[in-house]
Amino acid sequence: MTVSNANPLLKNKVLRNSSIELCRILSMLMIVACHFATHGDFNFDKTSITIPRLWWHFIEMGGNFGVDVFILISGYFLINDTKLTINLRKCLKLWGQIFIYSICIYIFGLLTGIIKFSSIQLAKALFPITTGAWWFSTTYFVLFLIHPYLNMLLNNLEKRQYQNYLALLLLIWCIIPTFTTYSLASNPLLEFVLFYSIAGYIRLYGFGKKLKSKHFLYLWLLTTALTFLSSIVLMVIGRRVSLFSEHTLLFYGRRSLPTLLRAVFFFMIFERMTIPHNKYINLISSTAFGVYLIHDSKIIRPWLWKTVFVNNQYQASLIIIPYSLVVVIVVYIVCSIIDLIRSHTVEPLFMRIVNGRADKLLQPLKAIMKHLR
Repeated sequence: MTVSNANPLLKNKVLRNSSIELCRILSMLMIVACHFATHGDFNFDKTSITIPRLWWHFIEMGGNFGVDVFILISGYFLINDTKLTINLRKCLKLWGQIFIYSICIYIFGLLTGIIKFSSIQLAKALFPITTGAWWFSTTYFVLFLIHPYLNMLLNNLEKRQYQNYLALLLLIWCIIPTFTTYSLASNPLLEFVLFYSIAGYIRLYGFGKKLKSKHFLYLWLLTTALTFLSSIVLMVIGRRVSLFSEHTLLFYGRRSLPTLLRAVFFFMIFERMTIPHNKYINLISSTAFGVYLIHDSKIIRPWLWKTVFVNNQYQASLIIIPYSLVVVIVVYIVCSIIDLIRSHTVEPLFMRIVNGRADKLLQPLKAIMKHLR
């Protein structure tokens, strides 16, 4: 089995595990499909149950689920990073990708008339991480900064202590929110820490050791079917009690136990799968983060789903099923091509500067730390 890149959002020369990379591709496809539904300006009649509405609910399941899978992949590989230092080069590489897309998308928006110039929006484009231009990117960047210290905690826990730690996090940030809808002081970063910790446990101690890939596939299909069925049940009840019609996506959230189980089972399908090293799978998966940054930019998002593809034009037609599938694939392919161009043109130039100055950038920080000692 090949060795995967420790960070699923950053690319380097280490051979990647093609099984996990396929998992990443499928997860991003489901995220794009969810965004087709979420941001497509659909307005279904909550008192009627139609096939287009059921399809909308079906593809909506992929969003939070896909995010959870991405963090599981991160935790699975980053947990072995035992150096108690921040890898400045990788941090700057991640920051550079986010920054470059933020600026380029802002310029594209101005040139095409999607947006008009404003000093506030320019400032947000210049500081995409601190202003939360992409919520996932900001949260992941912080997780990547703190992961060496998180690893120190997790790697020093005994197995029983680790299990108790996970049980506590699951109770607070998953089980209670699932059945009460109350977040209990949770936020995206804490949710990422939970999934990171789960993946770390899987890597360190294993999970379902007697189960094979096909067994996890059956479990994933079962939990997915039950999750979708819960949405249908709430839709049916909602026709009589309007309160339920407002919560048809109750078990779709990132803090939902069904979503967590689906994400873990899906990840384990590929963790147990052995696919020979495949350069094409790895190449496509290397663009996953770029696909996210491009298609889910706050500038691109409304233009893409409401103007270019006009998603809601088929909300009363069965055509919405093949149409959504084609659109999702097209979006992924186009965004992948754009990211490949960036990774072979702009990124090498940026990293040449970073590699030449990273040590100098660290010197002030090292001097401060030495003084504190």
